[in-house]
Amino acid sequence: MFFSTLQAARCPYTARYAPNIRCTDGRFRFFRSLAPATTAKTTALFASRCGHNHTNYRHPRRRGHCRRLSTESVVTAPADWNALYPSPSAIDVSPLACSLRARVREYTSENGRLKLIGVLANEGSHRINSDLYSERIKHTFEEDGIDYEVWRYPELESRDNGSDKEQQAKIQWIKDRIHRINERTDIDGALVFYPIYPFGPKGPYKNKLMGVYYKTQDDHIRDLLLPGKDVEGLCRNKWFKIRDSKQKNSPATYPCTALSVLKILEEYHMGRRNNQPNDCWKDQTICIINRSEIMGRPLAVMLAKKGATVYSIDIDSILQFRPDGKRLRRCNPATTSLESCTRESNVVVAGVPQASFRIPISSIREGATIVNVAEVPNVCEATLFRERPDVRYIPQVGKVTVATLSLNLMNLKVNRPGSS
Repeated sequence: MFFSTLQAARCPYTARYAPNIRCTDGRFRFFRSLAPATTAKTTALFASRCGHNHTNYRHPRRRGHCRRLSTESVVTAPADWNALYPSPSAIDVSPLACSLRARVREYTSENGRLKLIGVLANEGSHRINSDLYSERIKHTFEEDGIDYEVWRYPELESRDNGSDKEQQAKIQWIKDRIHRINERTDIDGALVFYPIYPFGPKGPYKNKLMGVYYKTQDDHIRDLLLPGKDVEGLCRNKWFKIRDSKQKNSPATYPCTALSVLKILEEYHMGRRNNQPNDCWKDQTICIINRSEIMGRPLAVMLAKKGATVYSIDIDSILQFRPDGKRLRRCNPATTSLESCTRESNVVVAGVPQASFRIPISSIREGATIVNVAEVPNVCEATLFRERPDVRYIPQVGKVTVATLSLNLMNLKVNRPGSS
């Protein structure tokens, strides 16, 4: 039995950092990092983070307690570790993110720095998630020649909708900031963090003569930002170009999360780049468990335009996006279910935010690729790795999402009228 130098892989803290290793009780422990960590230096790094000496300790079956081992029993894992203990192909997308960022760095080094404004006005858990995403953007963009500034609206003390005055003041603040972004020529793009109003209120009139309202205030806010400043591509004009297969000119930007998943699939599932023909997608069936306006729906449209058949699954319906602009079809719930869609699909994209949601492993097609977009795993990773070595699993897309954000910003600047 080989032992990794990271004997405490079951430690609650190092579980975030340790690679895939075999524990001393003979079972695999799978984590998200893929870089090999079998040296004493890496062990010392993990030990400093959680307070345990991982060279001399290992965890027994009972979590949270350590048992001392002799240093002689700890040996370095062999180079052909994966050959000895085969596991599913958990894919690290960092190389793709680095290649996308390199294009942006090359542009900023030759043409000067770019400027992005973040507008952060949501509440509660959405504010926490937006803050984390914003920090990730800040650290990444500093290295890539992009100035990133956040405009924040203070969180409301009153969380109920009874204070109409507070809500109106907030909406007016957002409108003023977006107007300022639209007017300023030194700002290359803006990122508005959604959802701001996840549960209403209903937006104003979209067309008063026809009696058509915006479904939500968020939809109204999306249309306030000029297409030339919309780094996420969420305004109505860009969404029309994405959706309409008859449009000759593709938009310069796409929703970042959807675009990141598309690039990941092109690189790691199809093995092809954007400049390859779309014929290779015609035999692909893809299941997307999410139909949000920022990920699930635009991704389904983009993949269908490339020739794939896409099942779009939401909480109350299943839609089929058919290839080459054919009519959208609503599936019969009596004959079509989540399990039947995943059994048919070459790719499953999971973006359900609930920690309790799990895709049944038994319903995954042989040789399929799973892309987890949610913050929490939408599959039982331990079961997947143990029982389905044929499945390729991509646990995170965050690095590529941030990289596509910078790529969108660069494209906005390149496509601006009068830009060199």
